Amino acid sequence: MTTRRAFIIAITTAAVLASGCHVAPAKIGEVPRNIGRDTSIIAAVPRTKTVTRQISEKTVRTKRSPDILIATDNAECSVDADQFRETKAGERVTCAWSGDTR
Repeated sequence: MTTRRAFIIAITTAAVLASGCHVAPAKIGEVPRNIGRDTSIIAAVPRTKTVTRQISEKTVRTKRSPDILIATDNAECSVDADQFRETKAGERVTCAWSGDTR
């Protein structure tokens, strides 16, 4: 084996071994393997608020200017100025209600 060939093999081997230390990023919701058993850093991350929208008929409890109707279950709906003005508390309204699911 020539010196040049041995040198190329040595460099290639070193490059392959060095690339074997790569840690792949974790998928969403998966605990990265490289943090070991200590999951306290994950537990310390606050949960985010999730807001959902659902078209349904609900009873209006109150209104908040300039355009928000609030249902009896605290769901909120944004409406145009005419509907806001015409809607009274106690009425049933079909709307894209949004609510906190946290």
